[in-house]
Amino acid sequence: MNKTSNELTNKNDEYFNNKLNDSLLIFSKQLNHIFNDVNKVISDMIFKTTKKFSRNNKLTFNDAVLYLFNYCSINKTKLNIVSNLNYNNNINVHPSNFQKKEAKIPLLFYENLFNNIQSLFYKKYSINDLNKNTIVCVDGTYNNTNLLNDRCLETSLNMGYYDFTNKIPVNIKLKGMESKNREIKSFIDDINNKNVSTDNVIFVFDRAYDSYDLFNYMDDNNYKYVCRIKKSCLYLDKENNIDKINKKKKKIKNENVRFIHSKHKYELSIKNKKNKKITFNKISKCYLITNLSSSEYDDEKVKKNYLNRWSVESFFKLLKSNYRFSNLTNHTNKNTKTQYHKQNYIILIQYYIIRIIDIIYTSNVNDLNNQKFKKKIKINILLNIITKT
Repeated sequence: MNKTSNELTNKNDEYFNNKLNDSLLIFSKQLNHIFNDVNKVISDMIFKTTKKFSRNNKLTFNDAVLYLFNYCSINKTKLNIVSNLNYNNNINVHPSNFQKKEAKIPLLFYENLFNNIQSLFYKKYSINDLNKNTIVCVDGTYNNTNLLNDRCLETSLNMGYYDFTNKIPVNIKLKGMESKNREIKSFIDDINNKNVSTDNVIFVFDRAYDSYDLFNYMDDNNYKYVCRIKKSCLYLDKENNIDKINKKKKKIKNENVRFIHSKHKYELSIKNKKNKKITFNKISKCYLITNLSSSEYDDEKVKKNYLNRWSVESFFKLLKSNYRFSNLTNHTNKNTKTQYHKQNYIILIQYYIIRIIDIIYTSNVNDLNNQKFKKKIKINILLNIITKT
């Protein structure tokens, strides 16, 4: 009996490992194609702008790219990264030389890398039909920057766009300190500058985006949206507030927008004076506005779409916990803002690579479990731990 069980287990593991290795090999080839011949690509880019050839020395552009990719992680220091690169390449180069070499690399190189891997994801690994709507959650987050190079920290706005449907960020755009508390304008600028796609997208906003100007902009351009609004919105009781609405200079143009009253139950735990945990139910009330068709999206679907908005907050938490994002004091030169943009692209590239591996692993696990083997594999998505049961 034990022998049979062991044979099934070995067969199970062999089947899974072979399938997984084949899938990862395909992805590895796709990545190699994207990152192919980094030195030549960067040298050609520099020559187009400066008409100067880059010297061939022991420190290559490939090393400089690896340096910045590693440095974006929150738990790595420049000295540690450079020591490893020097040891692996059998060279002895000072950390400042890595930094100077990387500073020569155009921002366009990282932008192209990100666009290529994002295109690969949506063509080969997207879990959503391209013809169906995807939910993109929009919000801003702040970090400390040193854009003025005066060794004083400023508070800068970053706009985050998270594709909840595919569990992947669409983009992070550094807007700077001048855009503080101007999230609506920053969002509209990103749409106009094509930093975010609007094709088959439902944008989801929180209460900070409650603006007649934004709603009119979305309706004028036929962009779909769901947004939480304040209780003081006159349109919630339009019949009794028609006079006040008529007096206002700014109004909602679209007569077909819907207003939905949403109630969401959740548990809240607190400790009393005796340090005993008390749990009780609370009801969260909110009001939503949307231009989604009622025939295609009933009220319950709209409410569900809005509840997904929290995913962009989870993404921000991941950024600040795992990457060098919250306090950016590491660059003090004329191209500081460019370096920040580079780091954002690198963070996104790493996130996409991890997400694709996650999708590959999950699909192989599901395929294995469908083979009706006795030994199943379950994935703990929250902790990214794979366990066998």
